[in-house]
Amino acid sequence: MSGSYTFTKAERLCSQATIDWLFDGKGQSFSVFPLRIIYKSVLVEKKGETFPDSPLPQILLSVPKKKIHHAVERNRIKRMLREAYRTQKSPLIALAAQQHLAITLAFIYVTDEVATTAELEERVSSALSRMVKTLQHESAL
Repeated sequence: MSGSYTFTKAERLCSQATIDWLFDGKGQSFSVFPLRIIYKSVLVEKKGETFPDSPLPQILLSVPKKKIHHAVERNRIKRMLREAYRTQKSPLIALAAQQHLAITLAFIYVTDEVATTAELEERVSSALSRMVKTLQHESAL
């Protein structure tokens, strides 16, 4: 997979309507300290032979000003989260392509301590693997 370690504009969750849909209270969520993950997945309908590859999962990163007061630290945390997601997203993309799912997720930073890069990479990895297992289990039902 060339380009599998990129993080493109298409992967960023920017649409206000989609963000409202994600946070409407009907999604699934769990915590992997210091992150809270909220996600929803929908089946992409197949339209004849013109079915494109499953869309990339869209992600929103939130580091609240109420928790991390300095913009420099908020930006650094978001940069570390993006990097951790970028390097570990391949199982999620493979699942989305295999099951024709459109996945939307949000990572919300919930503590007022600045985590290390290694800690965030570990937490993002465990969160993504937990999400993949849950989505596989749901599709098997």
